[in-house]
Amino acid sequence: MVAPRHWPPPLRASASFDVVCVGESSLDVMAVLRGPVPDDGKAALAALKVRPGGQAATVAVGCARLGRSACFAGVLGTDAWARQVTEALEAEGVALAVRHREGVSTRAAVILVDAQTGRRAVLEYREPALSWRPDELPLDVVRDARILALDATDVASALVLARAARDAGVVTVLDADRDGADVAELRAAVDIVVMPEAVAREVGHGDVEAGLARVRRDSGVAMAVATLGPRGSVALVGDHAIRTPALDVPVVDTTGAGDAFRAGLMTAWLETPDRPDPERLLRMANTVAGLNCRALGAQTGLPAMAEVMAAQ
Repeated sequence: MVAPRHWPPPLRASASFDVVCVGESSLDVMAVLRGPVPDDGKAALAALKVRPGGQAATVAVGCARLGRSACFAGVLGTDAWARQVTEALEAEGVALAVRHREGVSTRAAVILVDAQTGRRAVLEYREPALSWRPDELPLDVVRDARILALDATDVASALVLARAARDAGVVTVLDADRDGADVAELRAAVDIVVMPEAVAREVGHGDVEAGLARVRRDSGVAMAVATLGPRGSVALVGDHAIRTPALDVPVVDTTGAGDAFRAGLMTAWLETPDRPDPERLLRMANTVAGLNCRALGAQTGLPAMAEVMAAQ
């Protein structure tokens, strides 16, 4: 058990970047299925598109479209995929703090999207060489942020960065898309944990709110959140559970919805740093996530602030 951190964690008034996002970028091949995948033989696709994605990169783009200064830090190859990823980020005004690995493929994924429901399955390919080396961690960039957004892909590096951020007074938000002893240690080093429903159920032995309570008890985070897809989200702030409905939109593709959720949450917090109302933050997070489901790809439907305000 870790001593609980109280809400809200103090958010510094200024820094070079509102949000620094460290973790995955990706080039995604979006395969839209007309029906179930056959056991053998062929099936016609409704669409086949290549789109930029990846958890950290998508959060950075989401924050940039909402008017916030964002930096993406990650490790890429030197292939054409890397160029496509970085060009997409630069086109959105996202600053880059990246390392390149000669002869290594940039992370990529094939994403199978159900044309009827928008639900997706991700088949990813990531080479181990895409992890940070200890001597190249972007510590200076992280220390010059107001909020650090991390994912659980390279946990050892994320743990070092989370601790450095805490020492520098930078708020940390973690995308905990899996469980495990290493992720539990990382959760204890951050301020806010956001996880998919399936992970919350795993932690809570089948019960989402029990999973959130366990995360808060064991890690001491100020806020633990589970995203529930079409049912919105549930968050635990102190001992208070907050349920927030999803935005009702025609769903094309749910890829990147969790990343959009975090971008909305952090942007709402940055708007009212001294008096962040958790319910308001979560409403905006769900709105941004819902709007992102309108289009194919992790980043295609990420909204501008005017769209968010019109939808709320």
